[in-house]
Amino acid sequence: MSKLLTIDGLTVSFPTPAGGRNEVVKRASLTIAPGEVHGLVGESGSGKTMIARAILGLLPPGGRIDGGSIKFDGQELLGLDNESLRKLRGARIGMVFQEPLTSLNPALPIGKQLAESLALHSDLSDAEIRKRSIEMLAAFRMPDPEGCLSRYPHEFSGGMRQRIMLASVLLPRPALLLADEPTTALDVLVQKQVLDLAASVCRDLGTAILLITHDLGVVASYCDQVTVMRYGEVLNDGSVEQILLNPSDPYTRKLLDSLPKRGEGGPRTTAIGDELLRVENLEVHFKKRRFFWQTPIVKRALAGVDVSIGKGETLAVVGESGSGKTTLGRTVAGLAKAASGRVLFDGTPVEQGGRALRSRVQMVFQDPFSSLDPRWRIGRVVGEGLRHTDVPKAERAALVRQTLVDVGLTEQHYDRFPHELSGGQRQRVAIARAVVMRPELIIADEPVSALDVTVQAQILALFRDLQVKFGFSYLFISHHLGVVEQVSDRVVVLYQGRVVEEGTRDQIFDDPRHPYTRALLSAVPDIRPAPGGGWHVEVRDLERVPPPDGRSFIEDGLAPVDLIEIAPGHRIAVAA
Repeated sequence: MSKLLTIDGLTVSFPTPAGGRNEVVKRASLTIAPGEVHGLVGESGSGKTMIARAILGLLPPGGRIDGGSIKFDGQELLGLDNESLRKLRGARIGMVFQEPLTSLNPALPIGKQLAESLALHSDLSDAEIRKRSIEMLAAFRMPDPEGCLSRYPHEFSGGMRQRIMLASVLLPRPALLLADEPTTALDVLVQKQVLDLAASVCRDLGTAILLITHDLGVVASYCDQVTVMRYGEVLNDGSVEQILLNPSDPYTRKLLDSLPKRGEGGPRTTAIGDELLRVENLEVHFKKRRFFWQTPIVKRALAGVDVSIGKGETLAVVGESGSGKTTLGRTVAGLAKAASGRVLFDGTPVEQGGRALRSRVQMVFQDPFSSLDPRWRIGRVVGEGLRHTDVPKAERAALVRQTLVDVGLTEQHYDRFPHELSGGQRQRVAIARAVVMRPELIIADEPVSALDVTVQAQILALFRDLQVKFGFSYLFISHHLGVVEQVSDRVVVLYQGRVVEEGTRDQIFDDPRHPYTRALLSAVPDIRPAPGGGWHVEVRDLERVPPPDGRSFIEDGLAPVDLIEIAPGHRIAVAA
């Protein structure tokens, strides 16, 4: 079969402060056939995005192609003038990025933005452009596609915006779509919907896809071929079955071995103690209005939430964006105010605990770089909280240095700045800042979602080791079900601010009952070790199960519910 895209020996470099050049892509080669879905995987800094930008002639300032060839449909792209490349972009090669809101113009209605992409690359009339736009939005299953044309980007959810972005890019019917982490910022349910629709539309159009991602499950589920990169070099290239399911390359095997797995690290070695945290009938409301003279609209973030955590226990909270996960964590930490209900920490209401109680509850956030002051050295960042404790000033530096060692860093990191550390090292610093206070509860809000899979595995192992050593409890907030399956003792599933299912890890993952929980688990493709060696893709096809005792499940988060126990510790929400 003839090749649509052929990259041969591509080298891309950037200048260094010392005056030299740093090669970020080193003699990389890959080919894509017409209609093929080709995965490009690797950790951060492996050169994946630079290859896509080189194809379009859109390297960042300072970037330079030092060698190699890029041929698209037989035409050499390197050396083309800007006008020729501009005609190629959009019409023959489209690109969609991770965050659609940065690609969509917030000041223009969707219809004008869709029309612009077609008007640039076709001679269609305005009526035909409108007709094609509505048809493409309908193909991506947008509700009321005609009405969407007059609405603005901010009026849509993240998943809807990504559908609109894909529709815009595919309207000119390009031969190749470059998709750079197109669903990384989306929840698992929305991710599956977007990828299913994109694959279907591209298949109908005959469009090939270069899918750039670090999610091996997505690659195994949607791609025909895959290229694995590391440090700018292509390590492996071939079919998904050959490269991912029967890997021979040590680095590819390392990536697969780093995927979260249940029971990683062995069985629990310490018993769960008495109740540490109890949340009773918690309601949290936020007021929202577009203009200051308008009457604010009250948005309910949490409604009637009841959860508890034992000493030394890890409770995971899962759910889609807007389900109330982060609000629950912030309310437990005393950073958000409850409209009603109670949060009891060791029997004391959180709002009455004062500074002493707050030091017993610490938080670890998703993005360590934004939560660390770039002007402070690491020692000061980690030790800041100790200023408000009884630890003598003379002993603080030694305690901070020891804590850095406890989280897998060295004492030499004490005098460094955050920008001198990698993403994984910065997350270790964020964990050290929490651990140095010797808390009883750590609230970890998406603590590994921004990390590569190998670094993610290291941080998860660190969480487990620290819990064994210090005995604190975790409230672990995540949308990554593989991570939750590895670290949790119990799981709470939130949907539209309500608890819809609660149980032990095994109950939730092996015997899910609520339709929403089953939908979450069905949306996640997992790569698991195969019994006879190698790996296989595991996709759960969980059919809807009837509720017990003639009760009915609710689909609307506003409807009143009862949490009923169907097994010891296993509760599901049914209509009241």
